[in-house]
Amino acid sequence: YIVISDLFLDDINQLIQKKDYYHLMKDLGSTLLHEYIHVLQRQHLDIFDILYQQYWNFGYGSKNYIDPYVGDQQRLNPDGLDKNWYFKIDSDHHLYPYVKLKSTSLEEITKYGLLVSNQKVIKNELLKYYQSYQQFFCHISNNYDPHELSASLISEYLLNQYFHHDPKCLSIVALKKWMKVYL
Repeated sequence: YIVISDLFLDDINQLIQKKDYYHLMKDLGSTLLHEYIHVLQRQHLDIFDILYQQYWNFGYGSKNYIDPYVGDQQRLNPDGLDKNWYFKIDSDHHLYPYVKLKSTSLEEITKYGLLVSNQKVIKNELLKYYQSYQQFFCHISNNYDPHELSASLISEYLLNQYFHHDPKCLSIVALKKWMKVYL
């Protein structure tokens, strides 16, 4: 299910009254599409795992490296509770992206990446410093786990097609190939 707040419904009504259909589609439509993709992720885990592992270079580890670095400041995403996804930087280095709360607000977060080699953490720094990861995923902000990445990039890609814009980053190229087969 998708839960919609009264504030969101108010925004929809305001845009309809203003006849601002562009922002209705682009802003609010993208949110609904993004959330619907999270519903699909839960219903079709297998095809999204294929996207993550065969098209986007993610793996899933049995060891949790993140918990010791976040403690009680961890923010889990209810749309993807898995913490053991890693991005293969190369054959010897895996990047575990994660989010840490800055305060009690769920919106005030910092994104980090643990770089692991030979089952040892060798670096823990801000996610923005891992340029190969950032470039692969188009420098989008929802980049801290594969579920958010796919919901963001699929909704963005579909709406950009509607608005006649086609991003050219590597994750979108791979996403388009996956969508032809699985969606």
